[in-house]
Amino acid sequence: SLHDAAKEIRLLFENLPLLQIPRKPRAILVGDFYAKYNNILNNNITEEILSLGAEVIIPSYTETVNHFLHEDVIDDRKNTKFHKGFVLCEKRFELVFRGLLEEEIFEPPMEECTRLVDHYSFDRSLAGETAISLGRVLYMLEKRQVEAIVHINPVFCCPGVVSSSIFQRIKEEYKVPVIDLFYDGNNKPNDLLKPQLYYLCKNN
Repeated sequence: SLHDAAKEIRLLFENLPLLQIPRKPRAILVGDFYAKYNNILNNNITEEILSLGAEVIIPSYTETVNHFLHEDVIDDRKNTKFHKGFVLCEKRFELVFRGLLEEEIFEPPMEECTRLVDHYSFDRSLAGETAISLGRVLYMLEKRQVEAIVHINPVFCCPGVVSSSIFQRIKEEYKVPVIDLFYDGNNKPNDLLKPQLYYLCKNN
């Protein structure tokens, strides 16, 4: 089963020797669903972030499903059982890795993300990518688990443009770098990471 496989994976990691070194600065990757998970579209951005000396946190594939199920519960109490079952299933896997990974980097409670987004006066009735990205980023910043935000989208992505404008306010309030990257297939937006992450990692 997948659950048994997860237990075996934990054992493999527990047997790895660990160096006692300070934690590297963390960058969270948010934005368009395909841009986050497609290494061809994003020009292997995760490898780029790692090579610059930072860690990268990539949200789970499941956060989109979690978000929309939770919005259904808020709007008219639909899918309540589905949402509870979904969360319990995800927590079951997280329990396997508790103690090996910090709990703050597990999937955040969608209720908490929603509360933080509402604080920014965002119209939560417009469920989707912007609400997902904002909730995730605000949760991680409140938990002090990330030092940079990398926001990636295909060129002309409407939710990406909206998120980008709101992230400027977050950038000022939380004093963290926000790196907006838009891909059109020709340019090399990942080059914009280099000066930002270079100074962030150097000062840590």
